[in-house]
Amino acid sequence: MEPSAQSLVRSGICSIEPDAEGAIKLDIGVSMDMLTDAKEYSVDFLVIEPDSTEATIVHRRTDEFLFVVRGGLVGTVGGRQVKLPAGGYVEIRRGTPHTFTNAGPENCHLISFCVPRYDSEDVFKINDADLDSGI
Repeated sequence: MEPSAQSLVRSGICSIEPDAEGAIKLDIGVSMDMLTDAKEYSVDFLVIEPDSTEATIVHRRTDEFLFVVRGGLVGTVGGRQVKLPAGGYVEIRRGTPHTFTNAGPENCHLISFCVPRYDSEDVFKINDADLDSGI
């Protein structure tokens, strides 16, 4: 009996290099390697280079959970300041503006879990005027 597509096992090694083949550039100094191709959720490996900041964004359909594997981040989630050292995590509900900066001396490695799966069409950059108006 052939295994169904749902029972297949995928494995691999995350690249720790931000310019690795297959990495998706999200912003200057921010890259992502998609680890799953599931329809219902996504698990992604992100690398944020030193002194790099992800633009303030919001997802309208996606809830996101970030877990810092190595390095650390500082940021703002829904207007609240957060500091995420290695082992730190944050849950970001859909509709919540968020941004992060790697202020450390080394690349920051993190895992992003999204439900439903990450979709670049569900990433909306927010500017300060939008934040002030409550968007």
